[in-house]
Amino acid sequence: MVRTKQTDPISEQLLSTSDPDASALIRWVEYCAQRDAMLHRATSCALASWLLVFSVATLCTLMAWHFQASTIGVKELINDGYGGPDVSSGNAPHLMSILITICVLCVLLPFAWRKNCVPVFRRLRNDIDWTTTGNAMGQLVPLGIPYPTAFRFTASSLHCESQRKWLEKAAQSVESGQPAIATSYSNHPDTTVLHTVMSHPDSMAKSDWEAVAEHYASTARRTLSLLLAAIPVAATLFAGLILWLSITSTFGDFYHTLSSSIQQFGY
Repeated sequence: MVRTKQTDPISEQLLSTSDPDASALIRWVEYCAQRDAMLHRATSCALASWLLVFSVATLCTLMAWHFQASTIGVKELINDGYGGPDVSSGNAPHLMSILITICVLCVLLPFAWRKNCVPVFRRLRNDIDWTTTGNAMGQLVPLGIPYPTAFRFTASSLHCESQRKWLEKAAQSVESGQPAIATSYSNHPDTTVLHTVMSHPDSMAKSDWEAVAEHYASTARRTLSLLLAAIPVAATLFAGLILWLSITSTFGDFYHTLSSSIQQFGY
């Protein structure tokens, strides 16, 4: 979900100075456009893949339910009407359980997306937020804004709640005279560069923050390229597998039951 530019605190700070730097504002606006484009491509990829799998799973569930009901009707006709041996129900009940589970997972995915809990996509969105952090701090540091205030302005420009809270906590730590990053804090490999910078923010120049932004920007671009190449293919293959299993299982059980009924009739 993209935020409106009217409430962008970084742009407001760049414009509120006595001598606004037009080039800095242009660079920030251009970055925001690139960031929003990356998020839009990732969201479109995720939405299309989710719709494909969810629609196929829902269709196959309805198809399996219909053929299971038809199969049960034929079984009742054989077992009750003609007193023949019971005909096994085949794979239909197991298939229905699998399909319903897939549908439930698809329904839960949007909630996981809002909480930034979808693997790989979470990595991309985190890297984009850390790129925003580097770019925003690179624009705010030359203005002489205190680091706690700069951290809060930057946090308000991030999309993920966990990253916003992380920067706000860093601002509170600096205000209380403590390091922005606690010495006991365990570094995650994905955020080692950022933690190194945040450990000594006062000694970091604009070029250092820009280097941080470029590091996470390159990581985000690689992750996005991987997602755009792999996720649609994986979703198509998974949807095809669901459809193939549904067709073979439902038609197979129905054909088996129909063959048994013909044998019961003596043909």
